[in-house]
Amino acid sequence: MNNSIGKTLVGFSMAAAALSASAAGADLEPTFTPHFSATSLAVQNKTNGCVRVYVAGRHNLKPNEQWGHDVATNTTYVASVYRGACSGRPIRSVSLTPRDTQRAALWTIR
Repeated sequence: MNNSIGKTLVGFSMAAAALSASAAGADLEPTFTPHFSATSLAVQNKTNGCVRVYVAGRHNLKPNEQWGHDVATNTTYVASVYRGACSGRPIRSVSLTPRDTQRAALWTIR
């Protein structure tokens, strides 16, 4: 009888140790963050001039115009800002790299 009680106590202590280990590990589990290989990119021109976006070719945006396209994530995209029409030398260039945690990205160029 004494042997049976010892086995029961060992069984309970093993179960308690397993339960304690799983409870401690529950706090350490990483949170799930979805990753996307593509994102929906919307580009807005909020300047007074033209913006040329280099995404899937060249796209010229007039002031207050918006354009969108699905793009690859973790890739850098460039846009050039012009004073008037999209010709000549741009006054500046800007870039954006959508991350793989973004399902959609809004790029407002001011």
